[in-house]
Amino acid sequence: MRASPRLSGWGTFFSQSVHSYSGAHTLTTENAVRTLVYDLAIDVVDLVGPRGSRRDLSQKISGTLHGAYEAKATFERGDLYRERDIDRAVTIIIEDGESTITVNGEPFEGNVQTGTVGAS
Repeated sequence: MRASPRLSGWGTFFSQSVHSYSGAHTLTTENAVRTLVYDLAIDVVDLVGPRGSRRDLSQKISGTLHGAYEAKATFERGDLYRERDIDRAVTIIIEDGESTITVNGEPFEGNVQTGTVGAS
């Protein structure tokens, strides 16, 4: 389900929506095969930003996103076969050009303009 952005005041946009992504990747080398099958669901809770000018856009966006990442990684090498389930809860809070990204309770700091992420 995907909701369209709605106006909630002069010169701003407001979005509440759910986005889902799925995919698979396979890496094959001479000796091994690794496959990753994943699903990502993001719930945009209250993303707010300016309409019109894109100048300093990263400083003008605020809101919260919650998500869940689920994946299965398989590893094959000769007769060896292993599987690993990966589950991560993600929360992203954006404010004043900065973001706090929490993955399974572990916080990271991000810069919205540059896209850089580092440990808190």
